[in-house]
Amino acid sequence: MRYIDPTINGGVKTQTQGDKSGYGWTADVQRLDKARRVIVVESVFVCHGKPVYQTVTAAWTKALKRAGIRDCRWHDLRHTWASWHVQRGTPLQVLKELGGWETLEMVQRYAHLSADHLAQWVQPMTMQAAPQLAAI
Repeated sequence: MRYIDPTINGGVKTQTQGDKSGYGWTADVQRLDKARRVIVVESVFVCHGKPVYQTVTAAWTKALKRAGIRDCRWHDLRHTWASWHVQRGTPLQVLKELGGWETLEMVQRYAHLSADHLAQWVQPMTMQAAPQLAAI
Protein backbone atom coordinates (compact mmCIF):
# COMPACT_ATOMS: atom_id res chain seq x y z
CA MET A 1 0.00 0.00 0.00
CA ARG A 2 1.31 3.42 -0.86
CA TYR A 3 0.28 6.70 0.68
CA ILE A 4 -1.51 8.92 -1.80
CA ASP A 5 -3.47 11.92 -0.57
CA PRO A 6 -6.32 12.52 -3.03
CA THR A 7 -6.76 16.10 -1.79
CA ILE A 8 -3.20 16.88 -2.88
CA ASN A 9 -3.10 15.11 -6.22
CA GLY A 10 -6.62 15.98 -7.34
CA GLY A 11 -7.91 12.44 -7.02
CA VAL A 12 -11.61 11.73 -7.01
CA LYS A 13 -13.08 8.45 -5.78
CA THR A 14 -15.41 7.08 -8.43
CA GLN A 15 -17.40 3.91 -9.02
CA THR A 16 -15.60 1.64 -11.48
CA GLN A 17 -15.96 -1.93 -12.64
CA GLY A 18 -13.58 -4.82 -12.38
CA ASP A 19 -11.75 -4.24 -9.13
CA LYS A 20 -12.58 -5.95 -5.83
CA SER A 21 -14.01 -2.95 -3.99
CA GLY A 22 -15.78 -1.45 -6.98
CA TYR A 23 -13.98 1.85 -6.45
CA GLY A 24 -11.03 3.42 -8.16
CA TRP A 25 -9.23 6.73 -8.24
CA THR A 26 -9.23 9.14 -11.12
CA ALA A 27 -7.29 12.37 -11.21
CA ASP A 28 -6.98 15.63 -13.05
CA VAL A 29 -3.89 14.77 -15.12
CA GLN A 30 -2.41 18.29 -15.04
CA ARG A 31 -2.79 18.60 -11.25
CA LEU A 32 -1.41 15.10 -10.75
CA ASP A 33 1.63 15.88 -12.91
CA LYS A 34 2.38 18.98 -10.79
CA ALA A 35 1.92 17.01 -7.56
CA ARG A 36 4.35 14.31 -8.69
CA ARG A 37 7.08 16.91 -9.01
CA VAL A 38 6.56 18.02 -5.40
CA ILE A 39 5.38 14.98 -3.41
CA VAL A 40 7.48 11.93 -2.64
CA VAL A 41 5.19 8.90 -2.31
CA GLU A 42 6.36 6.57 0.46
CA SER A 43 5.13 3.21 1.65
CA VAL A 44 2.67 3.48 4.51
CA PHE A 45 3.81 0.33 6.34
CA VAL A 46 7.55 -0.14 6.77
CA CYS A 47 9.84 -2.33 8.87
CA HIS A 48 13.56 -1.57 9.11
CA GLY A 49 13.17 0.92 6.27
CA LYS A 50 11.66 -1.57 3.81
CA PRO A 51 8.02 -1.90 2.78
CA VAL A 52 6.34 -4.47 5.02
CA TYR A 53 5.41 -6.65 2.06
CA GLN A 54 9.08 -7.23 1.25
CA THR A 55 9.94 -7.93 4.90
CA VAL A 56 7.07 -10.38 5.38
CA THR A 57 7.78 -12.13 2.09
CA ALA A 58 11.43 -12.63 3.03
CA ALA A 59 10.49 -14.04 6.45
CA TRP A 60 7.82 -16.28 4.88
CA THR A 61 10.27 -17.65 2.31
CA LYS A 62 12.88 -18.31 4.99
CA ALA A 63 10.36 -20.11 7.25
CA LEU A 64 9.13 -22.32 4.38
CA LYS A 65 12.68 -23.25 3.48
CA ARG A 66 13.54 -24.16 7.09
CA ALA A 67 10.38 -26.28 7.36
CA GLY A 68 11.00 -28.00 4.03
CA ILE A 69 7.66 -26.81 2.63
CA ARG A 70 7.36 -26.15 -1.10
CA ASP A 71 4.62 -24.61 -3.21
CA CYS A 72 2.90 -22.74 -0.37
CA ARG A 73 1.82 -19.14 -0.78
CA TRP A 74 1.05 -16.67 1.99
CA HIS A 75 -2.51 -16.47 0.65
CA ASP A 76 -2.97 -20.23 1.15
CA LEU A 77 -3.26 -19.49 4.87
CA ARG A 78 -6.53 -17.65 4.18
CA HIS A 79 -7.93 -20.82 2.60
CA THR A 80 -6.73 -22.90 5.56
CA TRP A 81 -8.22 -20.46 8.08
CA ALA A 82 -11.61 -20.47 6.32
CA SER A 83 -11.58 -24.26 5.92
CA TRP A 84 -10.83 -24.85 9.60
CA HIS A 85 -13.65 -22.49 10.57
CA VAL A 86 -16.26 -24.22 8.41
CA GLN A 87 -15.11 -27.68 9.56
CA ARG A 88 -15.62 -26.58 13.17
CA GLY A 89 -19.15 -25.42 12.43
CA THR A 90 -18.80 -21.67 11.89
CA PRO A 91 -21.87 -20.60 9.88
CA LEU A 92 -21.00 -19.36 6.39
CA GLN A 93 -22.66 -15.99 7.02
CA VAL A 94 -20.50 -15.48 10.13
CA LEU A 95 -17.38 -16.59 8.24
CA LYS A 96 -18.28 -14.15 5.46
CA GLU A 97 -18.18 -11.28 7.95
CA LEU A 98 -15.03 -12.50 9.72
CA GLY A 99 -13.15 -12.89 6.44
CA GLY A 100 -14.43 -9.69 4.86
CA TRP A 101 -15.93 -11.39 1.81
CA GLU A 102 -18.79 -9.66 0.02
CA THR A 103 -20.65 -12.79 -1.08
CA LEU A 104 -21.27 -16.31 0.19
CA GLU A 105 -19.93 -17.58 -3.15
CA MET A 106 -16.52 -16.16 -2.24
CA VAL A 107 -16.67 -17.84 1.19
CA GLN A 108 -17.38 -21.16 -0.52
CA ARG A 109 -14.41 -20.60 -2.82
CA TYR A 110 -12.12 -20.28 0.21
CA ALA A 111 -13.65 -22.73 2.71
CA HIS A 112 -13.05 -26.36 1.79
CA LEU A 113 -14.04 -29.55 3.59
CA SER A 114 -11.29 -32.12 4.11
CA ALA A 115 -11.73 -35.76 3.06
CA ASP A 116 -11.78 -36.78 6.76
CA HIS A 117 -14.51 -34.26 7.48
CA LEU A 118 -16.62 -35.53 4.57
CA ALA A 119 -16.03 -39.17 5.58
CA GLN A 120 -17.79 -38.67 8.91
CA TRP A 121 -20.97 -37.85 6.99
CA VAL A 122 -20.63 -40.82 4.63
CA GLN A 123 -19.91 -43.38 7.34
CA PRO A 124 -23.41 -43.41 8.93
CA MET A 125 -24.91 -44.18 5.52
CA THR A 126 -22.57 -47.13 4.93
CA MET A 127 -23.29 -48.62 8.36
CA GLN A 128 -27.04 -48.84 7.79
CA ALA A 129 -28.50 -51.69 5.80
CA ALA A 130 -29.83 -50.64 2.45
CA PRO A 131 -33.64 -50.64 2.26
CA GLN A 132 -35.17 -53.71 0.64
CA LEU A 133 -37.05 -53.16 -2.59
CA ALA A 134 -40.15 -54.86 -1.14
CA ALA A 135 -40.14 -52.41 1.77
CA ILE A 136 -40.21 -49.41 -0.53
